[in-house]
Amino acid sequence: MRRLTLIIAVALFFGSAHTNAAEEEAKLLIQGCAEVEAIYNRRGERQLLAGITTSVAEAMRAGYCKGVLEQHARTSSCSQADWVSQAQRIARTSISEAINVTYLLRRSCAN
Repeated sequence: MRRLTLIIAVALFFGSAHTNAAEEEAKLLIQGCAEVEAIYNRRGERQLLAGITTSVAEAMRAGYCKGVLEQHARTSSCSQADWVSQAQRIARTSISEAINVTYLLRRSCAN
């Protein structure tokens, strides 16, 4: 009986850890895509200074978003051709809605 309880406890722990990891990855994608949107907004305002005013951390987060979207485009039949539009859709997603990255990617592809 003790052994079964221990096995169930371990399974629940790892199951919740997996759920938390999926949510964290989704939050990271939302943050990265929000950086893409911010960089493009700055670029429109001050075209020459956009690259200079972007920090390394912002660029890394934006690069993560772009990489995820490009990889998704290669492996799916997403109807969105413009990755920036996809990034904007993801960035506008509430973090409370961020179930996982797959959900965000599917949602960003919908018209």
